[in-house]
Amino acid sequence: MNEQLIGNYRILEKIGSGGMGDVFRGFDVMLEREVAIKSLRPEWIAREDVIDRFRREAVAMGKLSHPNIATVYNFLLHEGKYYLILEFVRGQPLDKILEQRGPLDYTEVLTLLGFVLDGLAHAHEGGIVHRDIKPGNIMVTASGPKIMDFGIARILEQTRQTRAGHMVGTLEYMSPEHIKGLDTDARTDIYSVGIVAYELLTGALPFRKDTDYEIIEAQVHEAPRPLRAVLPRLPVSVEQVVSKALAKDADARYQSAAAFAAALRACCGVTETGEGRLVTGPRLYDLDGGEADADAQGPSGLGRRGLTALFSSRLFLRGLIGTAVTLLLGGAGLFIVSSLEETPSAPRSGSATSAPAQTLAQVRQGAEANDPVSQLELGERYDAGNGLPKDPVQALAWYRKAAEAGQGKAQLLLGKASLLGRGTPVDLGQAEHWLTQAAQAQVPGAAGQLGEYYGSLHQYEKALAWYLKSKEQGDRLAPLHIGFAYVNMEDYAKAIPWLEQAAEAGAVEAKFSLGMICYNGYGGEKNYGKALEYFQVAANQNHPESQFMLGVMYHYGYGVTVDLLQARKWLRLALANGYASASKELNMLP
Repeated sequence: MNEQLIGNYRILEKIGSGGMGDVFRGFDVMLEREVAIKSLRPEWIAREDVIDRFRREAVAMGKLSHPNIATVYNFLLHEGKYYLILEFVRGQPLDKILEQRGPLDYTEVLTLLGFVLDGLAHAHEGGIVHRDIKPGNIMVTASGPKIMDFGIARILEQTRQTRAGHMVGTLEYMSPEHIKGLDTDARTDIYSVGIVAYELLTGALPFRKDTDYEIIEAQVHEAPRPLRAVLPRLPVSVEQVVSKALAKDADARYQSAAAFAAALRACCGVTETGEGRLVTGPRLYDLDGGEADADAQGPSGLGRRGLTALFSSRLFLRGLIGTAVTLLLGGAGLFIVSSLEETPSAPRSGSATSAPAQTLAQVRQGAEANDPVSQLELGERYDAGNGLPKDPVQALAWYRKAAEAGQGKAQLLLGKASLLGRGTPVDLGQAEHWLTQAAQAQVPGAAGQLGEYYGSLHQYEKALAWYLKSKEQGDRLAPLHIGFAYVNMEDYAKAIPWLEQAAEAGAVEAKFSLGMICYNGYGGEKNYGKALEYFQVAANQNHPESQFMLGVMYHYGYGVTVDLLQARKWLRLALANGYASASKELNMLP
């Protein structure tokens, strides 16, 4: 099976079976990219009506082009069998993430599902309804969530209804009209996303029943328990938005995925968005992200959107891809990696560094006398638990007093608090206001932080302007951020010099990023030799993703003679450094 060729596609391994047939990980030998290959069940091959449906759906799905939808590449006949060729998606299905983590914070849920709805809106505009939205069909990847198996549910349902009158879908997520066999449209997917939202927020489905009949009855007639009865601290607006999506009458729901997405983002104070990209910790990206459900197509290689997603600010959606993933991705989240602790380049406080330390009583007395420096210090003491119980709410109150009096560092900390939701609900308007005040006062770190803020909203030109300002102020990380901003704008010619500058200053992320640009040919033609050089330097600095890429290049002979000993060496180093997907690549070595 490992040597079997289906047209231009080499089958590498079987990774499972799904509703339509077997699923394989493959490799496109012409375009040099991984693919997922889904075969059509043998009993259907002789049915012209089924083949015709698959062909029509493949044509429709092939027209979809969106970062939050797994791409369909081809539908072909080979030696009497039909195959669907799709994007091979690296990541972890949302049901596994929920199983590992339990209920997610509402800001994470709303951010994630906003991008899922972006993908659905694109599909609905093309006349395609998914009809089987559920956590297992949403893959969380390095470049954002991707919806899997578009069109498959409709094909299977049409086929099985013709044959035996069966519904196809998952009852727990199925809309009332779908269950009753009525016509379905975009609002069916909206209902399913509402069920997913409820489950992600509470850790449980809204209707937990013992039999299929009871689930059907609940979906058609029963109202779910109000979200705030389960989560009293959940904002009322979130409960209202999810409740509307779960209306039994389709006319009472949001009438479009775009409207639902806008309502979710309004709950977080976000009014604008771009492509869906997620961010996780302090490196660059994840080629694996955990074990994937076999029928959800498993992991895939890094494409243009995946690389673009690497180069953002230090935003992250906390823990969403699991503890093994600690890699920087693109800016979709509402959180900044920086904590409320001070920026390293900032002075210890707003007072002169030579001033003697004050007692807590002296600091409190000064704060209550409206001295902004003392108010800042008292806030910091509450923030750090220094001589006082750790209390972010009290910290925020004193930061606000100091910020309103013009204390620049307090403005910076208050802006960060509004981004993080520490001591206050996430408020992007307040974050922008205070970060702008601090940046205009040239508080160290504020310009870079404001760049990260605008990057989170995909306003990359504004982000770039502030990163350039932070460079003028001596921020040593600015070249890296400027390079990432240009990549997000897909201006690789301008990105490369900044990344080279960051690489020369020792930033291992920049070296790896330059390697990926050369590897994928984003700066022009592919240059495996140059990519190998960048990966080598970064790998010698113990960068696991670069070690992994070296292993891949030596394994397949990209820009270098195939050398399985070198491939094994680098893959083992990547695995030892915590890069989980190296294990799969090692198992593929002869």
